[in-house]
Amino acid sequence: GKDYSSYYWYKDLGISSINIKSYPTKVSYSVGDEFDVSGLEIEAVNFDGSVSVIEVTSGMIGGFDTYRKDIQKLTITYGNCTTTFEIEVVEIKPASINIKSKPVKTSYFTGEELDLSGLEIEAVYSDGSTSVIISDIIVNGFDSSIVGTQTLTVTYGGCTATFEVEVKNLILTADEVANFIKSRPY
Repeated sequence: GKDYSSYYWYKDLGISSINIKSYPTKVSYSVGDEFDVSGLEIEAVNFDGSVSVIEVTSGMIGGFDTYRKDIQKLTITYGNCTTTFEIEVVEIKPASINIKSKPVKTSYFTGEELDLSGLEIEAVYSDGSTSVIISDIIVNGFDSSIVGTQTLTVTYGGCTATFEVEVKNLILTADEVANFIKSRPY
């Protein structure tokens, strides 16, 4: 008779096509997120017509770039077959920001420059996640020529928070000198 061994080998390993059975639960990503395959399943159609449902693993996905803000077409490869689907990577914007730690220096004399060393901002995102921000922060409201308490406004990602600094006169008034001398024990 006929030799069917090569036919069965081909039939057992051969997949004629794959189709997406269910899309991933998450299809919108923020810059920096890792791809999540949860919920993503394909149907593998074998050459004999039988269908297998396959859970997709991250190793089967191609084309994901967490730092490219755009709609991205990703490829699923299984066997020698491929299929595609789309996800979107967006720049995530904070819902609010908080002052996590004020600058080390919050007291100034007239004429001094603002020193933001130590300033940390906590960004709170709509999904409840947070991140500490130490760069790309805009701070307004400081004027070292104006004596008194100043409220500075910190802006990041369209959100604002405030903190206060004190500016003191570098030159003492006559009353301040007199009070200083009276306070000395000698």
